[in-house]
Amino acid sequence: MQKGLAKNSRKEDDIFLNLEALCENKVETADRSEEAINRNDRIKAMENMVHSLISDRLLELSKYVLLDPIGKRILIDKSSMQTDGYQVLIN
Repeated sequence: MQKGLAKNSRKEDDIFLNLEALCENKVETADRSEEAINRNDRIKAMENMVHSLISDRLLELSKYVLLDPIGKRILIDKSSMQTDGYQVLIN
């Protein structure tokens, strides 16, 4: 009969977590949530960097280009662009 009890306890061990496994699982869950927070922080930092780069480019472009939506024209200060080292190509 002891063999039957041993088999049953093994099955229970496979199904239920012991105290050590429960504690380890909590640490893993905490690590996962920290990883998720770190990942979210990295994503936000990357988005901020992309927005900053786009913003810088638009600011640089706004020195030379003016959009006139009413007249449906684009005014480009070609001489200033060339003075600042840009090569202007219009297709």
